Amino acid sequence: MRRYATAALCALALGFGSPAAWSQAAPAPAAEVALTRTQVFDLPSFTFQNGRTLKNLKIGYETHGRLNAAGDNVIFLPRSYSANSRIAARATASEPAPAVWDSLIGPGRLFDTNRFFVVGSSSLGALPTGDPNTVTTGPASINPDTGRAYGSDFPVYTIRDMVEVDRALLQSIGVKRIHTLFGVSMGSMQGFEWTVAHPDFVERHIALLPMPEADGFLVNWMNVWSAPILSDPNWKGGDYHGATAPVAGTVQALNIIHLHQRNRAFAAREGRAPAAADKSPMLAIANGFAAEAGMNGPSTARARIFDPASIVYGARAMALFSPGGRATLEEGFAPVKAKTLLLPAKSDILFFPAYSQKARDVLAKLGKKVDYLEIDGEGGHFDGIFNLRQAADVMAKFVAE
Repeated sequence: MRRYATAALCALALGFGSPAAWSQAAPAPAAEVALTRTQVFDLPSFTFQNGRTLKNLKIGYETHGRLNAAGDNVIFLPRSYSANSRIAARATASEPAPAVWDSLIGPGRLFDTNRFFVVGSSSLGALPTGDPNTVTTGPASINPDTGRAYGSDFPVYTIRDMVEVDRALLQSIGVKRIHTLFGVSMGSMQGFEWTVAHPDFVERHIALLPMPEADGFLVNWMNVWSAPILSDPNWKGGDYHGATAPVAGTVQALNIIHLHQRNRAFAAREGRAPAAADKSPMLAIANGFAAEAGMNGPSTARARIFDPASIVYGARAMALFSPGGRATLEEGFAPVKAKTLLLPAKSDILFFPAYSQKARDVLAKLGKKVDYLEIDGEGGHFDGIFNLRQAADVMAKFVAE
């Protein structure tokens, strides 16, 4: 599925090597493939912002490099909406490509593991529950008190909840301070929340594809993402685990999310071409377009590993977000001490650059250190991955200064 943003495609597209070259290295021989593993942090008890308490939360995380004695050489990558804690290398030598941020992480790369201790987390409700690397507690996890999946009984969680879970994780492994937080998409929301909730813990925040606060427009988009799942008869109020999952609704939700992450150039080559040459869409509603088939196939594959409830819960977390729970960005950003680098994508129709421009202006008005660069392209939200090399020099300088 050539157009779909798999981890393999993303890793190949980035091509980050040393800051001077930023070129794609040749694949290493099988014997030299760098391997990683998902580690598990057990949190005995956690109380959510809404007052609910769960026990025995499991949080998946991955590390590269070595923590220094001061505990402050840390690059932290909170998870984006559809990701888990896999950030670099391969889980097995047979994997076709390393994880999505592999070309940024390693000796001599932007996040140089000879200097930095790089941590990726997968806090709360990670989507790809069918991926063996996903171990984080979410709606599909077994409630130890009932022996059944949490389902609808899983607490609605917030971006602040994700931050507090990750903070407990980082403290458990000896982290005292984050040198650079690299927050991508929903991860940028966590980055903003980190900088206001724990301003002394984060020194730098790279916000790629940033969303500084949810507004009514985003709230409605998150409802559109969730609606096909919620209206699927197999949703059963979120208590479908162990029975037939709302697959049809999930496929349509993923189609919407995928299209929303793109822009007009997506599927331009197919145009109005039929999916089958002998089945014109003019002759019957059942006859579809090639562009539709190009989305339905990958979405159907993803629906096999994505938990529908996690899609809904993650969308709700984004809809609820405002930094520090404040009414305005001016109030929310007041505690910020971190340097901030905002990297929106110019053609993004999900997290419009206007959101980042507002964040830049508010941070600057408050006297905070903020840098800004728009990534050019016509790929929409995905330009933050496929065209990230445009920000290479700015990112390298930001991390080094």
